[in-house]
Amino acid sequence: MNHERFLNGDIELALEASEEKLFGHIEDFHMCRLGMRFLAARAIPRFTVYSMDLSVADDQPECHCNCVVVESSPESGAWRTHIHFLDIDPRLSRLLDELTAARHLRCPHCANL
Repeated sequence: MNHERFLNGDIELALEASEEKLFGHIEDFHMCRLGMRFLAARAIPRFTVYSMDLSVADDQPECHCNCVVVESSPESGAWRTHIHFLDIDPRLSRLLDELTAARHLRCPHCANL
């Protein structure tokens, strides 16, 4: 299994997959308690399930959850990818809700919730 790590401020993601490179270079990263949205260098098949370790702050333990790709469509020479968390811990969900609001990491759909 390969691991691909992404870091955005206090949030660190470690995705586990059989592919050598999961998404390639990503841009326009947004996140909320429901999932993630970003532009990826390559398309990811819809309904692909990934295992993820998620850390949101140094003083919080890393949490494991599963996620699923719900959309990967062409946009601006890249692939707009939406990933939803399937079984995220409720405590982590609340932390993500607070942190992503404070850091302005939410996408336009969740920014005002």
